[in-house]
Amino acid sequence: MSRKRCGIIVVIVALCLGSCSKPQPTVIIDGWWTIDYARNGCDRLHNCGPNDDNPAGVLDFLLQLRTAFAEERSCDGVRVLEFDRPNGDAKISAAVSKPHETLIVDFEPGQSQQHFGIEGQPTAGIAGNGSIIQIARRTCVIAKGEGAQVQ
Repeated sequence: MSRKRCGIIVVIVALCLGSCSKPQPTVIIDGWWTIDYARNGCDRLHNCGPNDDNPAGVLDFLLQLRTAFAEERSCDGVRVLEFDRPNGDAKISAAVSKPHETLIVDFEPGQSQQHFGIEGQPTAGIAGNGSIIQIARRTCVIAKGEGAQVQ
């Protein structure tokens, strides 16, 4: 076989393997839920104002959570987006139409451990409690399919 044919075959095989790869693991943080959960909690306790844009420090928590995803080595290769309002941007709409994991956090101010849930495709409902870094780490392991297939 000539070198030219071998080169063509190598290119064809590489293209086939590249197109057959798994889609990029995607996590969508449901910030809208997390903010509403915090707002409802502080409304119950009567300790936040009616126009409080950062009830109980929830926006600080979400920033720290996004930072944890960015820093965590086990999250390498995982795409992380945050859904923060209905009729969000095109990136969220496109991501929702493909396989992804949705991370929901029931934010309780002042707690070092937060309750979270992960829903996705094909993941069945998974929940737990953890620190910010534990939530990021566990979510990435699940999104990458590195743990058990819980259905």
